[in-house]
Amino acid sequence: TNDLNHQSMRISLIIIFVFSTLFSFSQTVRIEGVVTDSIKSPIELANVMAVNVDSQSMESYSITSDKGRYSLNVKANKTYLLRISFLGYRPKELTLVVGNENVVKNIVLDPDSVELEGVEIV
Repeated sequence: TNDLNHQSMRISLIIIFVFSTLFSFSQTVRIEGVVTDSIKSPIELANVMAVNVDSQSMESYSITSDKGRYSLNVKANKTYLLRISFLGYRPKELTLVVGNENVVKNIVLDPDSVELEGVEIV
């Protein structure tokens, strides 16, 4: 029975090691911040998307709150392309390298200067 206990303890340790390794690879971190305009007013309902640069797939998506806040949950130790857009503002893309810790990234969007042609009233 001593050998049996020793062997079951060994199997238990191997299982714990395998699961802890799997969980460390799937660790997530948070990218968060505030989206504002050039005069520091928060932009509500802006789209914020994190695209994994390696896989070219969207990893996380958020819409800003009434205070311009966003939060994205992404995998640790990856590089992301943040795409931020809102009607009336120029879309912005930022490359962000994420480590093992949460990241705070505030973003300023510039107004999109669209010139409208004059309207002739007849």
